[in-house]
Amino acid sequence: MNQVAGVELVVGAPPIVVRLRPATRSGPFKVEFSAVDIRAGGRAAVRRQGTWSLELERPDDIASALRTEQLSGSGQDTTGGITVRAVSAVRSTTETLVTVELQGPPGIATLALPRLEGSSPAVYGARVGGSSDSGLATFAFPNTPMGGPLRVRFDEFIVTSTADGAQWIDIALGSLLTRQGIEGKPRDTAVVDPSDVIGRSDGLASDVREVWFAGTTDGSLRLVSFVVSGLYQDVQQFSLILSDGREVMATGGGSETGTTATGDIGGGEQSYVQFRFNSIDDLDRNVRLAFGSRSEVVRGPWAVNFEP
Repeated sequence: MNQVAGVELVVGAPPIVVRLRPATRSGPFKVEFSAVDIRAGGRAAVRRQGTWSLELERPDDIASALRTEQLSGSGQDTTGGITVRAVSAVRSTTETLVTVELQGPPGIATLALPRLEGSSPAVYGARVGGSSDSGLATFAFPNTPMGGPLRVRFDEFIVTSTADGAQWIDIALGSLLTRQGIEGKPRDTAVVDPSDVIGRSDGLASDVREVWFAGTTDGSLRLVSFVVSGLYQDVQQFSLILSDGREVMATGGGSETGTTATGDIGGGEQSYVQFRFNSIDDLDRNVRLAFGSRSEVVRGPWAVNFEP
């Protein structure tokens, strides 16, 4: 019986578990990946097709391999207006699943992966379940020794503002591109100087840093991206208003957090937002970049305990 699952692999991150329905038949199994999406340097994903196969064998001691242990959550920790409450955990011979409740402002999301305290080297867990409505979040760690307690630490969360309102920046894009000799070809990049910004809404804390172009060499697909300071998770809220009044909605984008000098995540947040255009003539005058809701990094730490 064929089963399908989506999985995201991150270079340098801990191994993950691909979750499929239980397989009951005996004999070897095969897991195949048919496509890989590669993301690098804040650019759009590039898909590579192929076939990658992993051969698996069901262990003979299947009964002992399926042993589990339930743990109860103990206490909660509050910092920066965010509370992490321990709910429950279950460990098996392959992994340890930890469930917590995140309380605080709406739009809380984990930034840095949580880790097990007392482990050396550090052991991190990836989020594998939960719901923003309930505030519950489940994280998968490698297997841990049966019978012992767990202490899980969180270091950074993201909180998305819901009160940004209509924020925008007006850019003299046409003169900027002309001054730097940019024709809108794939890989063309222009730096945005402060003098290129000719207007902005009150209270906007972000700036536009760079403009770069992508697309096909035959011109059938033309994309322009704006790199802005700040962390914007939902780039689909952005729009670009052209000089003739047309509004173009964002087609994609992404964000990165950077690190501080001490290694904390969130030391140089920036995002990029991408739009499709028909001709460089669409961009030969002033444009208005309308922003979405900005996110902020909240630092802890928070730590909660689980007991068998």
